[in-house]
Amino acid sequence: MKYYKYIQWLSLDVVLGACAGMYFFAELLEVYLPIRLYFLLGMAVWVIYTFDHLWDVRKLTFIAHTDRHAFHQRYQRYLWVILLAVTFLGLLLGWNFIFKKELFFIGSVGGILVLSYLLVISFLPPTKVIFKEVLTAILYVFGLIAGPLMWYEGLLPETFYFATVIYILLAFKNLFFYAYMDQESDRIHQYGSLSLIVGESNSRLFLKLYGIILLCLIAIGAFFFQLSMPYTFCLITIALVHTLLILFYKNLSYNGIYRALADGVFMVGFLNI
Repeated sequence: MKYYKYIQWLSLDVVLGACAGMYFFAELLEVYLPIRLYFLLGMAVWVIYTFDHLWDVRKLTFIAHTDRHAFHQRYQRYLWVILLAVTFLGLLLGWNFIFKKELFFIGSVGGILVLSYLLVISFLPPTKVIFKEVLTAILYVFGLIAGPLMWYEGLLPETFYFATVIYILLAFKNLFFYAYMDQESDRIHQYGSLSLIVGESNSRLFLKLYGIILLCLIAIGAFFFQLSMPYTFCLITIALVHTLLILFYKNLSYNGIYRALADGVFMVGFLNI
C-alpha cells in the first residue's frame, strides 16, 4: 500500500478504472474487444490526465499544495518526455493495429478535442469555468463506449443507453467530489471548478442529495429496463461508495484515501470477468 500513492499521482488507478468501464460496456453489449484496445485506452487516458497535471504546474512559482501536483512539478521534465513518447507510441499502435480506422479517427479527434478544451479553460478566469466537470464526464464516458460501439452490430439495447447515462452521472459526481475536496488548493493555485463557484457548503449538500437520488434512479431504472444483476451491482456499488464518501468526509488529511476509494471503485467493472 505504501506505493499506492505513486499509482495515484501517476493516475494509473484512473487508467485501470477506465479500462474496467470499457470492459463493462463490452460485456453489456456482448462484444469481444482485442486486448490491445484496452492498452490504447489506458495510454490515452494517462496522456490526457498527465498533460492536465503538467499544464497546471507549468508556471507555478511555489511548491504545489497537493501531493499529485507537487510530484508533477518536481519531475515535469521527465514526465513531458514520457508523455510525448507514450503519445507517439499510442498513435503508432493505434494506426497499425486497429483495423477499424474509423475508431482510430474518432479516438484521435476526441483526444485532440479534450486537450484543446484543457488548454482553453486554463486561460479562463476560475469563475468562468462552469461546465468543466460536466463536459469532462461526457467525454470520459464517450471514450469508454467508443470501442464497444464500433464492434457491436445491430440495434442497441435500451440497457446500453440507461447504463451510459448512469455512467456519465457517476463520472460527474466523482469529478465534482474531487473539486469539492480540492477547493482550498484550487483557490491557492487559481484553478477553476464548479465546486468553487457553488461554494463549500452548497457543494456538500448537493453531493449528498445527488448521491441519494442517483442510487434511487439506478434501482428504479435497473428494474424498469431489466438490467441484469451483475451490471446493476456494479452501478449500485460505485454510486453507494461515492455517496458514503461524501457522507463521512471530514478531514483534508485523508484526501488521498478518499480519492483512492473514489477511483478504485470503478474497477468493479472487471467483476464480470
